[in-house]
Amino acid sequence: MTDVTVLSKNIILENSGIGYGKDDERLDNVIIRGYQNSTAEVYANQNGFTFVALDEPITVKGDANGDGKLTANDAAFIAKALAEASIESKKITAEDYPNMDFNQDGKVTAKDAADIARYLAEQSITQGKK
Repeated sequence: MTDVTVLSKNIILENSGIGYGKDDERLDNVIIRGYQNSTAEVYANQNGFTFVALDEPITVKGDANGDGKLTANDAAFIAKALAEASIESKKITAEDYPNMDFNQDGKVTAKDAADIARYLAEQSITQGKK
């Protein structure tokens, strides 16, 4: 993979991840696309890869996975991210990941995932009545 687009402004990128192949061999001509001042830009610069800045994001409240829409995948993404962070003794903050804070309480918790699921269920019921 030599052309990667990262839609999150603050994603954790492991050393020797993007742009590296088998046996951590650095790949040539790697392009990393992402937002200015993002962790993707820092990663590209630190590893000597070409960085291409995207326009400013259009954000959708609760769009945790950065695909531009609110779906059940976002609730699952939040739950998975919280579980992984717990295992690694890390903290996911609303400041670092504002789209994960669906209920806008200043915290990223399982309640955000549950609120997304509840909201989507309500929308489905409402649309079914039309």
